[in-house]
Amino acid sequence: MKPKPRRRMVSSPGHPKGSGPRSIVLEHVVIAERALGRYLPDGVQVHHVDGDASNNANRNLVICQDQTFHNLLHVRTEVLRAGGDPNAERLCFRCGLKPIEDFPVVYASGARRGTCRACFRAYVRTLRGGVPQLTYSKPAPMVELVAFIKRVCA
Repeated sequence: MKPKPRRRMVSSPGHPKGSGPRSIVLEHVVIAERALGRYLPDGVQVHHVDGDASNNANRNLVICQDQTFHNLLHVRTEVLRAGGDPNAERLCFRCGLKPIEDFPVVYASGARRGTCRACFRAYVRTLRGGVPQLTYSKPAPMVELVAFIKRVCA
């Protein structure tokens, strides 16, 4: 497995997001701020186009409005690298490229992200041991629960 490239830190005295007495900040953030002409607002992410965290050239950095947009860039880049069309396909990490319709909605929490519906169902079946789990629409009233416990324990 290829080692992850190290992110470079630089001293930027007076930087609002700096840490420590010398105000240490990630180098790619400082470069993006210089290109923009001001500090980046909270929640903004800086994306490396080629995926190399050590390549901080201006042409390799994209300022993303939030983490969601940053994640979208990574998902689309993975599809392109696999030879697919990012407007029509997504990459299932279990079975490869599939039409975008085969994927459930991606939630903000990242739930069910990265697998198509078929692979997700297969994964859930393995967790259940092939047996469907019972689901309850509402909890049993306390009186019924007490009666059940008395019957079982008697």
